[in-house]
Amino acid sequence: MAPQFGLAATVALVYLRFLDADFVGTDSLPAVQSNRLEGWSDLVAIWTQPLMAGSDFVVSQALFYRPIASLSFAFDAGVWGVNPVGYHLTNTLLQVTTTLLAFAVFRALRLSRGAAVLGAALLAFHPTMVAAVPVIARRYDVLSAALLFGALALLCRGGGVWTRTTSVALFAASLLAKESAFGALVLLPFLLYAARYVRHRWTNEHPLVYVRALTPYVLVAGLIFVVRYAILGGLGGHHDVDVLSLNFEDYRVMLDRYVFFLFWPFRHIYPEHTLGWAVLVLVVVVAVAVALTQLQKSSRVLVGLGLLWAASFGAFFVLLHHLAGPWYLYYPLLGVGLVVAASADAAWTAVQGRALRRERLASAALAAVALVYTAATLAGSPLVRPDDQWQVAGQIMHRYLSGIQKCTEGLPSETSVTLWNAPRMFDDGSEESSLLLASMIEGFTYDAYIRLFRPGQHFKLFIGQPVTYRSLPADLEVSCGWGGPNLRRVIATSSELPAPAFPTG
Repeated sequence: MAPQFGLAATVALVYLRFLDADFVGTDSLPAVQSNRLEGWSDLVAIWTQPLMAGSDFVVSQALFYRPIASLSFAFDAGVWGVNPVGYHLTNTLLQVTTTLLAFAVFRALRLSRGAAVLGAALLAFHPTMVAAVPVIARRYDVLSAALLFGALALLCRGGGVWTRTTSVALFAASLLAKESAFGALVLLPFLLYAARYVRHRWTNEHPLVYVRALTPYVLVAGLIFVVRYAILGGLGGHHDVDVLSLNFEDYRVMLDRYVFFLFWPFRHIYPEHTLGWAVLVLVVVVAVAVALTQLQKSSRVLVGLGLLWAASFGAFFVLLHHLAGPWYLYYPLLGVGLVVAASADAAWTAVQGRALRRERLASAALAAVALVYTAATLAGSPLVRPDDQWQVAGQIMHRYLSGIQKCTEGLPSETSVTLWNAPRMFDDGSEESSLLLASMIEGFTYDAYIRLFRPGQHFKLFIGQPVTYRSLPADLEVSCGWGGPNLRRVIATSSELPAPAFPTG
């Protein structure tokens, strides 16, 4: 069996264990509820309205335009209905697809099969990926990344008009799955340069060659940006973020989060944030730069492209205040995987060939840094760690949502329903919890749940007491009560939970 298919099978086996994560993630139920197709008007609305239009998410959280992602949820809704297992299965298949397409990009850049598998495995199993795949609503990133990587692989390989057209179409679909893919636009010339160099060993082509090759990507990105701007009435994004503000403290925090998540495997070795991490990264970059000066140009081009790719996406996220969670790292991890794969290939080539001693030493040092990073990453990945927080959070959420369904059965519309000890987050005290960010229920989550399971009815929902759960209490019970003639209560009780602070008087 080809090694890439063995890698794909391993990815599937690793992430299939999260099929029972239920609707964990505050956005998951709104994503399912708002993207069901019940007629042609719903299909048109997906293309002409913001993401999750008609739900409280648009009012209270953010404005996005992601019709391709919405179509994927609509497809799942048509196949699986409201069974969360099917949605998780789709997420797993997308993770497998993204891994294979990352492998295809590396192979299109003429890296060896073994090096390409290593780079793709780094992306597939990086610890940040376990913060993405088990959450239905975090599909946007993996779907957009899969489409983007497919476009890049075809761009690197070159070919006839159909290949170029397919690449542009995949790039457009990636932009319509999540806006983060816009960050790749400025990197396309560098990618094309690298692909042409490693294939032909020369790059004295006229600049018009690059202009002609990349113009369709620029035009389609411009068109999508204009459509997106018109539909959202602006740049969109989270309501509490002003992407045009020059808030340097925000930039510092975003940079800190980006570097911390990227170097998550080394958090114990170097726990200091901000300045310390910046110094560490600077030292590594200088060491790598010195080593690169001694390598063959093809290796310098590929490693340099990988570093530029990761740094550019970091700048894109930071400047646009766009880094909300570790699941954003699909895009820059392609660059990190390229650095690892190209470094491994350079070392292997130097050992096999008759390279100069300084070239062998430089390639060995570069490969050692890359392999240490990869080994640390895989040691903290879902390949090794159980990451069972998702299963526990899924059970808690399932129990509470079932309680809501039971307590609202037979209620007349407009009844007020207050939720007590509602699971807001799951945090078992481990460091992994700060990576997983296992959110569960907000007001718009309940609203979507009622719309799904109590169609045609409307309740006035209130959260009386949100709680961060530390474990699945053995004596957890969800019961129903009344706080007045028209006030229903959904109450979670346990010896581990605070007593409900019902209002008096």
